[in-house]
Amino acid sequence: MLFVGLTIRILDLTGDYRYYDQGITLVGAALWVYVGMVWKDNSIMLANLPYVVMLTGSLIAAMF
Repeated sequence: MLFVGLTIRILDLTGDYRYYDQGITLVGAALWVYVGMVWKDNSIMLANLPYVVMLTGSLIAAMF
């Protein structure tokens, strides 16, 4: 999911698919946070949780 979002970000020169990129990347990062919780691996959660928070904030800000 993270690579799909990154690919959309790289190929989207006009910015038309920015929200798809952020949404797909958010799902990918959230899934990695979940994996970190299941595996009890704090480093995976620490690496991806800020990403989830920033992307969520960005998408919420774009709505208003």
